[in-house]
Amino acid sequence: MKTNLFRVKEKKEEKIVIEEERTENPFLLFLKRHKNFIITSLILLGISSLLITIGLAFSLFQPSTEFDISFLEDTNEEVISNVDPNLNEDDYKEEILGAVGRSDGVVILVKTFMDSNNDVIYYFSDKTAIVVRADGKIYRVSADSNGKYGIDENGKIAESAKTIQVKSTTTTLSDGAIITNYTDGTAKIEHNGITIFVRDNTKIKLHNGSSLKNVVPSGVALNESTEKGNNATLNTFTDKTKLVTTTDNKKYIVNPNANAVMNNNQDVTYDRYNSYGVLEEKVLSDDNTVTYYENGSATIINKNGNKIYVKKAGDIIIKDNAVYEIITNKYGYSKKTFNTSDGKKVTFFDNGAAIIQYPDGTKKYVENSDDILFDANKNITSNPQTSGQKDIRTTTDGYKVINFDNGKSEVIKDDGTSFIVDTSKLIFDSEGNITNKDKDKDKDKNDDKDKDNSGNNTTEGDPLEGMYVSEAETKYNDKKNIQYTKFLIQNTNSKPKRFRIVIEEVKDYSKYNATRLEPKYVKYQALIGTTFISNKRLVEDVWDNNGTVNYVIDNYILYEGTINAVSTIEVTITLFVDYSELDNSNQDKYFIGTVKTYVVS
Repeated sequence: MKTNLFRVKEKKEEKIVIEEERTENPFLLFLKRHKNFIITSLILLGISSLLITIGLAFSLFQPSTEFDISFLEDTNEEVISNVDPNLNEDDYKEEILGAVGRSDGVVILVKTFMDSNNDVIYYFSDKTAIVVRADGKIYRVSADSNGKYGIDENGKIAESAKTIQVKSTTTTLSDGAIITNYTDGTAKIEHNGITIFVRDNTKIKLHNGSSLKNVVPSGVALNESTEKGNNATLNTFTDKTKLVTTTDNKKYIVNPNANAVMNNNQDVTYDRYNSYGVLEEKVLSDDNTVTYYENGSATIINKNGNKIYVKKAGDIIIKDNAVYEIITNKYGYSKKTFNTSDGKKVTFFDNGAAIIQYPDGTKKYVENSDDILFDANKNITSNPQTSGQKDIRTTTDGYKVINFDNGKSEVIKDDGTSFIVDTSKLIFDSEGNITNKDKDKDKDKNDDKDKDNSGNNTTEGDPLEGMYVSEAETKYNDKKNIQYTKFLIQNTNSKPKRFRIVIEEVKDYSKYNATRLEPKYVKYQALIGTTFISNKRLVEDVWDNNGTVNYVIDNYILYEGTINAVSTIEVTITLFVDYSELDNSNQDKYFIGTVKTYVVS
């Protein structure tokens, strides 16, 4: 992070001449020092040694309902930030192209058709499309700005839609699966009448390099075979997971490591001790039925009976009552707990994991729940790879947090349910309570997933998830005598986010050996995306924290707005002092603050 020190050399009526010095302080990004003023005006008398500093640092916080926030204690203290280490110019593809530029996840083919020009068009569930022109040229097309497909059924591409021209190579596997790889690193998979689009073709996994297995990390597998017996239908997916549908339409997912076969009597027999029933079923407006099972998995079945298996049901995103995408969700929610006859409890989560609780109360984390096999008494007969329990922490508001050796934590809520999250993603306030939780939203997480962006899609349990602020770039324009700071705010979520940019004044000026300059003398200009703010005083919009978290100093709101889903906006802030109102009483005074970006929701 670049930091500059600026000192006023001379004040004239038309302009202020500034020279630049360097400082190694990483959090002092905007500093103006006033010294040796030469009075050229009849009104102003000599002003010397006027020192004004403005400190800027960047951080990303989620305030709770009590506005639990942090502040910069001293210039050597580490500022908590959520800087995406991968945020660089190479990643602007997603910013420019929207969903068509995303690099993770799987989407489902909705429709294929040919227009009047003999172009073949593929519509996918995330509103992106692929068009193969009659001349052989291939384009990937983003959604239109109105959220609809960017290319219509006549082959016309909307002006607001973005396109990427790609080339393709096709491979046919031994099981008949056809994989079309595109030069932008994506792929289309066609197998047994099912077509999916994979945003990162390196996530496609094969059996011995010859037949399709699944797409990681969500564990998306396609129907491999269908056998109809007298008592049930047996579907086997490409990852060897089985689906048994009985004649009375009861469904069971069978662990891929367990047996399920069609016997000689044409009856389906399966390992009932390692099979999992239905928890919930949703019939959607896109003619897909999503079925959620006790082991945290799911199936997606369309009106033609084509079936997709998803190991991590929590990765299925439903928008506008339709399947939108299957993409990594870093939160796993508890689905079903089984008691064993020897006193253990096994809880399955919709991130594909499980937790085993032993009779003495200790727990172990199992990354892949398929590694757990039961006998007739639901006792564990396999030897799954586990991560041990490190410690337990109980918050003052009644939540229990169990940390495991693999960097995962289980958060047990007051209703007895729990969720899995990376330990590093947990945020605690000064009283030791978890701030990145919403009891109402967490309670019925899956029920909220079918709400669209205009509602309350709670796919991300942590409002900060997928929100990043880059390190600041600070520059000085010698001709215009302007110091400005530029940074990026990125939202990688599938829904918009509200945010607020503030300058949070430091609490204790004595730590800087400074006397406070009143903020009424500080002005700013800002460009947030395409929104321009001109010549405003900091004190015009104050976010008063007094009486809530014992703050003595206020926050000064620069901007509050919305960042669209899967997008990045650039922020430029210019700070300067209103010299016209300064007098001798302001000599040797400072204004010191920290620029922070808050995620509102």
